[in-house]
Amino acid sequence: MNVNFWSLSGAIYLLIRFTSAHLDQRCNFSMCLNSIFGPIQHAYCDSNNRCRCKDGYVPVSHHRCAETQYPGNRCENDNVCRSKEENSFCDLNRRDPICECKKNYFYDSIQKKCILCK
Repeated sequence: MNVNFWSLSGAIYLLIRFTSAHLDQRCNFSMCLNSIFGPIQHAYCDSNNRCRCKDGYVPVSHHRCAETQYPGNRCENDNVCRSKEENSFCDLNRRDPICECKKNYFYDSIQKKCILCK
């Protein structure tokens, strides 16, 4: 069997192009796939046929959803923290980044919120 490399690579490109979907893009076959290798974890195809992260998760890239976090927990970007607490951010200057309250705020673990210092 003699297979033309360019025909095969073109077919693979089309397969990936039309079966994968980024977050916030149109779903294909009612699925949010990051490639031909599998679905985007914690994502779903919404009623408008768009890929979205499930409740409690936010996009951290075009192909990944991360669980939202309270201050004191590990994070990847500010959205991971702000989705739980608007007065928090992800301190990426640490060796292991964590969510922290903004300047002049402290975290109340009972109320689960950052409170302005008085």
